[in-house]
Amino acid sequence: MCQAQSTPLRWATVPRTDIDADDTTFHFTTPTVPDRLQDSIRVMGITHPLLLEPVGSGYRIIAGFKRYQVAGQAAMNRVPAWVAAGGAETAELARLAILDNARDYHLMEKARALRMLRDAAVRRTRMVTEFLPLLGIEPQGHYLEAHLALLNLSESSFRFLEDIPVTLRQAERLCLLPAGEQEQVVAAAKRFHWRGFELQHILADLVEIARRDGVTTSRVLGAALERVGERGGPGWREEGGKLRQYLSERRFPERSRVNEALRGLADRIDLGCPVRISWDDTLERPGIEVSVKVRYVQDLSRISAGWSRPSNRGWIRRMLDRI
Repeated sequence: MCQAQSTPLRWATVPRTDIDADDTTFHFTTPTVPDRLQDSIRVMGITHPLLLEPVGSGYRIIAGFKRYQVAGQAAMNRVPAWVAAGGAETAELARLAILDNARDYHLMEKARALRMLRDAAVRRTRMVTEFLPLLGIEPQGHYLEAHLALLNLSESSFRFLEDIPVTLRQAERLCLLPAGEQEQVVAAAKRFHWRGFELQHILADLVEIARRDGVTTSRVLGAALERVGERGGPGWREEGGKLRQYLSERRFPERSRVNEALRGLADRIDLGCPVRISWDDTLERPGIEVSVKVRYVQDLSRISAGWSRPSNRGWIRRMLDRI
């Protein structure tokens, strides 16, 4: 490690009390300490040294905040560390902090890492070309801006997204709302155990209904919650399903009527053998899917004749027109 980095590093065992853990300049990872890390350090000690920078008569942590925390819990008086040379460039130390973990970062960790770089006054072009690839982000300016925008989320919204698998596109939906409305959505998400993909679709419904009706998303969500009630508890899955259905029907008031008409048309189609006709019942994607079950070779002839029958072609044409 010492030879692979451009910043000189020296090996040392450092008194834990000499380390200022309150200096979080380079802290960007999630605060939760994995159980396996605690077990590993208690059994084998710290096998992956901390990365430290000398500050005054002590040190601050560049990488290894969780290892430092577990070392304290294990009553370790000294910790192994690589110590960077004094006066090293802050951006270079930030690069070491990112490389130290050698794993796929969570979306919100990436946002915090970019804030660390921004606070260190790293030039935008360098952030895009050098640091975005280190974080597993495509090196384009709009991705930098999109990740930095996540820092504008309310504190509880940020913490909620930190605890679930979430993509940038899903998180961006929440950024569209004012802080107070974010809080209400997050409270509902916790109640109904929504994850990223569910949150994305529900936010799309909320934002579109609010825009169309000229009201706030809080008012739309409040009306949906009134329909569900305040039971909570083990019935959250059923209640969440009712809430999503209410929002979907309110966003697309004609959807139920159109789907009912499509089912009526599908029932009229007769290909001479078992057939299943399906479509996207959200009506957001065009087309239909026709599945037939063939038991005998003769079924192929019946299917071909069925497709050629004007009545069947007419029903299918009407279905496609409706969709």
